[in-house]
Amino acid sequence: MANSTWLISESDLPQGNADVLSTLFCVGNGATTTRGTFPEQRLEAYRGTYVSGLYTKAGYGLIYFMVAPDWLPAFIENSPITSSDRVLDIHDGVLRRTAVTGNARFTEARFASFADSRLMCQRITLEASQPVTFVMGIDGDVRNHRAKYYKPGQFPNSDEFGLKLSAIETISAAASKLHVAVKSRSTDARAAITAHVGRPRAGEVATPARQVRVRESLRAQWRSR
Repeated sequence: MANSTWLISESDLPQGNADVLSTLFCVGNGATTTRGTFPEQRLEAYRGTYVSGLYTKAGYGLIYFMVAPDWLPAFIENSPITSSDRVLDIHDGVLRRTAVTGNARFTEARFASFADSRLMCQRITLEASQPVTFVMGIDGDVRNHRAKYYKPGQFPNSDEFGLKLSAIETISAAASKLHVAVKSRSTDARAAITAHVGRPRAGEVATPARQVRVRESLRAQWRSR
């Protein structure tokens, strides 16, 4: 880990606006960006993985970045978080988080690769005093931030959680592999996430890790380049 000059620590920041913090703790590489939300959060947070040049439309023709499926979901089943701290290492581009539940402690590291612009990685280290069920997945039920001028139900595909501008198109699962694709409700834009999950070897501490690839497709006129 780099010296403290390169570190942004959650414990050193004013607490309050979760949306601001998830923006500060995002990881990206110029081709993709993932907001720094917690892996156990769902509709209560504005989660988002965005691909450069991939857009969709909201009500009345407003243009938004299209949200790719969420590749972060990872949590201990039926075990709420009691304490948590995040540290972003700007030098290495790695976001690390330590979280504690009633009978377990886990750390997460995530980053977006510069060597492969469509590759994102997440590693979990889990320590528990008794058996637990640890869940990892991909969530295609994602929302865009509805902004201050959107009110729930007032605009198409808008509810109390935000703008639902895409719908799940395909889902597939196999041993250690997941795939979810979403399609824009108003354009031909699509985004897909494929996750390859690695399991710990016998005798190792439980450290599930996954490599995630994002793929996008859209008509040429929607490209920004």
